[in-house]
Amino acid sequence: MKQLPPSAARLSLRLLSCVTLICFCASALANGQLNRYEVDKLSKHLANRTEDAAAYATRAGYWAAAGFYDLSLKDYSLAVYYDPDSADYLVSRAIVHFTLKDYAKADKDCRNAIELDGANLGAYRTRSHILLHLGRYKEAIAIASIGLAIGPSDPKLWRIRGHAYGEIDQTVKAANDLRLVVEIEPKNAEAWSDLGHFLQKNNDLDGALSALSKSYFLNNTLLAANLHLGQVHLAQGHVDLAEKAFDRVVTVSPSWQSRLNMSYAKIDASRGVYEVGQKNWLAAIQHFNKSLARHRDASVRLNLMDAYKAQLRHLLMHDGNATGAESLFKEATQNFPHDRPALNRYFSSIWTDWGLAEKGNLETARLRFNRAWKLSQTTETKKTLIEATVKLMEYYGHKSGGTTAARDAYNEALKLAIGNDTLTLMIQKKASAMNL
Repeated sequence: MKQLPPSAARLSLRLLSCVTLICFCASALANGQLNRYEVDKLSKHLANRTEDAAAYATRAGYWAAAGFYDLSLKDYSLAVYYDPDSADYLVSRAIVHFTLKDYAKADKDCRNAIELDGANLGAYRTRSHILLHLGRYKEAIAIASIGLAIGPSDPKLWRIRGHAYGEIDQTVKAANDLRLVVEIEPKNAEAWSDLGHFLQKNNDLDGALSALSKSYFLNNTLLAANLHLGQVHLAQGHVDLAEKAFDRVVTVSPSWQSRLNMSYAKIDASRGVYEVGQKNWLAAIQHFNKSLARHRDASVRLNLMDAYKAQLRHLLMHDGNATGAESLFKEATQNFPHDRPALNRYFSSIWTDWGLAEKGNLETARLRFNRAWKLSQTTETKKTLIEATVKLMEYYGHKSGGTTAARDAYNEALKLAIGNDTLTLMIQKKASAMNL
């Protein structure tokens, strides 16, 4: 709805808004069965009265209703020829030209009709619609305004002008025009949907929800209403209601599935954030992964990383589930291959903390420190592992019959301390005091 080039999704929304506008002549856009009886009767009549403009116009309407637009144009042209003072025939022909996307001819017929009859609402209505379709929004507003000065209770003109205002970001004026439409036509589901859309643009979410709910009540399959309902529910944090609304859009038009990927991704991300608040990190991980599968988002990736870290710590420190933690760690590194070093350091710190938490079993603590060392071979983790190994050496050294185990621990500590004279000297002094 702006002057900038729209994205594919935004273009779809603009097209959707245009589709929801009323058709000015149902017969011109219909593609039904030809009423042969009436056409034959009119043809017989015109065989004898070749200058009956009204009969040509009536037959043209039947042709248009059945989709025979070339025949319809021919008959409307005859009607105009035999009654050049009729603005209505020009407007009807303009509608057929518009249907065939011959906008120049459609606009010319409308301008000629206005010259003939300056109070012809159909001419202003059709021309403003053409200008709206062509993206000439300010001109559409001007023409619709002239029409509304003549016919202030014409809901179609209010709706056209409202959409034109919306296209140039004057959404407050757009909403005001649509309010008048629903006052005149309170059962017009599409108009309520449009009003809700513009109120949403004005950040009046409560007003938008009220208008869109009325639209949904009147027609629960209306694509635009369900789409905007989903957007409003999502903005208000009602993700379950948003998902149901978007699902209804996809049911009506499956092609919208891919276009709504970003919206569905936001729903999954919101659920992930909620689960984090509940400390259900595994559920959060599942939601964040679903979100990223639909749409890559840097903030969601950060949330997913934090959820992995929280769950890894929970599995070790709370559940003592080393197998589950290792499996989840593998999953995390697969999802974040470029962050493997940072994940290694973090997982190493958890193993270290888990080892420090083990006070009653020095061997178990040493094994945990050893896992931390394998994950992240830093000076800090080496020192922690060496200190644990020395404690184990001292434990076995003072235990009856533990000399062999103590010497094994001594040799392991020395290997770890290679290159660090301070640690090596400390280990040797401990061993000497124990006569190892």
